Amino acid sequence: MENLIFAFNSIAPVFFIVFMGIFLKRIKLIDDHFVKVSSQLVFKVTIPALIFINIAKADFGQAFQGKMILFALLVIGLSFLLIFILTFPIENMRLRGAFIQSAFRSNYAILGLALLMNLYG
Repeated sequence: MENLIFAFNSIAPVFFIVFMGIFLKRIKLIDDHFVKVSSQLVFKVTIPALIFINIAKADFGQAFQGKMILFALLVIGLSFLLIFILTFPIENMRLRGAFIQSAFRSNYAILGLALLMNLYG
């Protein structure tokens, strides 16, 4: 039960922010222009700055976990292969490539970093 509460406490703030954005858009407090500008700000400024600061502060000798890296590489490779195989029915190569890229990448940068920050600080 303790693990479930920990997982919920880590994930809940991320979903709260997503639902708050949906709510604010429905009541027309934010519009499509705001979403476009803020997305560019997040992807081009704040996420790179956050990654840079975290890498600069990291102690790689202590943080390096070889088994975790191998596991992550295996899962990434298998998920890419599965997505690639599932797209064989798509005949248009441009559409297939766009689908593979979007399905594989999804929102790891935004949701993944938010979850990692909530989980590990």
